[in-house]
Amino acid sequence: MLWLILLAAIVLSILSLSYVIARLRSQVIKPTKEVAKCISNLANSDYDYALTYTSDHELGVLANSARALQHKLNVSVGQLKDAEKEMSGESLLLLRY
Repeated sequence: MLWLILLAAIVLSILSLSYVIARLRSQVIKPTKEVAKCISNLANSDYDYALTYTSDHELGVLANSARALQHKLNVSVGQLKDAEKEMSGESLLLLRY
């Protein structure tokens, strides 16, 4: 009888550990990697990465902040490129005169 109780305790422990690991992977590790990939892409001037993770806890707030940063950087870079084109066009006009 004692062996049966011990075996049941081991099986329950393994199942519990498997559940905790699965939850950590889906709720912490996977979202953290996705947010890190988005920020890494931002550092490499890639502003088109689609960060799909959403949540109401801290990682969700971090993901929302990364998306906001991505959008602001994309807009700013676009404005700078437009200004550069405008300036290069005006400099060509000045060279003609």
